[in-house]
Amino acid sequence: MNSQQNVFEALTPDVVIDAIEQQGYYSDGRCYPLNSYENRVYQVGLEEGGALIAKFYRPGRWALAQIEEEATLLAELSQAGLPVVAPLMGQDGGALVKQAGFDVALYPKIIGQAPNLEDLDSLYAIGELVGRLHAWTEPYRFAARHALMPLEQLQTSANYLLECWVPTAQQADFRQIVAEIGVVLAEQAMAAQSLVIHGDLHLGNMLVADEIKLLDFDDARMGFAIEDLFLLLSGTEVEQRQQLSEVVEGYEQYREFPRRELPMLHGLRAVRMVKYLAWIGRRWAEPVFQQAFPWFQPGDWKTHNNDLKQLLLAMDKPILFGGQ
Repeated sequence: MNSQQNVFEALTPDVVIDAIEQQGYYSDGRCYPLNSYENRVYQVGLEEGGALIAKFYRPGRWALAQIEEEATLLAELSQAGLPVVAPLMGQDGGALVKQAGFDVALYPKIIGQAPNLEDLDSLYAIGELVGRLHAWTEPYRFAARHALMPLEQLQTSANYLLECWVPTAQQADFRQIVAEIGVVLAEQAMAAQSLVIHGDLHLGNMLVADEIKLLDFDDARMGFAIEDLFLLLSGTEVEQRQQLSEVVEGYEQYREFPRRELPMLHGLRAVRMVKYLAWIGRRWAEPVFQQAFPWFQPGDWKTHNNDLKQLLLAMDKPILFGGQ
């Protein structure tokens, strides 16, 4: 049996509850898994009422120093008044605990809902929040977490897919498309500058409570500002122009938006698509991935190639807004 299949096998309810209780909390026995694929996340009820969220990191994905950098960043952002959900400090003053070989962080349970990305006011507010985040992180630097390098990620993911998943008949097309995307993106990225970003800012990592809060900085890295914005855009080109205009207007309440990065938008979408396919492929031995992504089949690679071709063509027509 593939070892990946058993990576979280030791996570029984008793193990999860023990991780809570060794930090001085007392569970009422309720323990529910929440949607999470890369790590494992549980809601655990407390005797005194309410609940905590326990995040068990996937073994081997991050070094301890890298996980600690996530916790430190969140603590400092929270102390600075930014609306992020930071881990709770334990009895030893740290944010992490070791349980059954897993690094574990505990978080308060926040009640809220996902923002409505079809609402322009919500997009403006998200833009404000991201601009505020980037204004704070611009001078910040990670020591242990390596930078998000789109070109390297594109090539590494593509090489894996070619070796393990892309059918022989589609390999030449896939290789050529990826190479062409890489050439264009490399030229576009020359003018970009890096800063600490959230790294995975999609709808599921934002929550509207009393205000919009940012969740799950698991993928926080050094990267480009546009990488925290492009997942907010969808629909027709006209719709995306309007969405982008709202996001940027909000963003610039706190920091000038780097317009030189706009041409990268479609290329970053292509990188994310290739990375996403490789991520599913690498985790395919785990039953939860086979259940969640039944469409991931090698025989359908013509569709993936066509989608990448469309993104390649779009790279010559960046999404602009306003008077640009």
